[in-house]
Amino acid sequence: MKIDKPDVGENLELIDTILLHLRAAQYEVESAKIKGEDLIAEDLSESSFTETVFEQCTFSECNIRKSSFADVIFRSCDFSNSKLSGSTFARCHFISCKGVGASLRECGFRDVIFESSAFKYADFTESSLNFIKIIDSDFSHAELVKCSLRNTAFTEAVFIGTAFYHTPLKGIDFTDSIMSDIGVTSELRELKGVVVDREQAAQLAALLGVIIRD
Repeated sequence: MKIDKPDVGENLELIDTILLHLRAAQYEVESAKIKGEDLIAEDLSESSFTETVFEQCTFSECNIRKSSFADVIFRSCDFSNSKLSGSTFARCHFISCKGVGASLRECGFRDVIFESSAFKYADFTESSLNFIKIIDSDFSHAELVKCSLRNTAFTEAVFIGTAFYHTPLKGIDFTDSIMSDIGVTSELRELKGVVVDREQAAQLAALLGVIIRD
């Protein structure tokens, strides 16, 4: 599966203070590098970021709702407990990032890679995820409820206690990942057509009350 990677140029403007820049530029950032920002509970909502690199930035409990990110690289950034609901992400790459407890409800993701990142307890409810790769990343106890998952690939990802209520998993391959104690509806409709290995199949069988003996 081919995913379009971020198209970021080499001559990026280094931004020292993102809040001042956003206010001066009508909340638009383009062809920029933002490094070492440490913001707590700030309002960055309805901002636009294009061809931008975020490096070693912390956005703790910030409001970044309804923002757009196109051709963006996030490297060693922390979005834990921040609110990004209603945002769009196109051709974005998260590398060694944290989004523990982040709100990513009703977001649109296309051509996005999560690599060596932790999004435990993050809420992706009613989000659309298309052309997505999750590599060596932890999505344990995340909420992937009522989501649209298409063209996704998981490699060494972790889904322990992850909620997939009303999210069809048909054709999604979990065999190279850890999946256990996931949440699905009592009808188990989400699991129709899912691809799992024998051990994972035994765990899913337990949801039906099936006991497997050697």
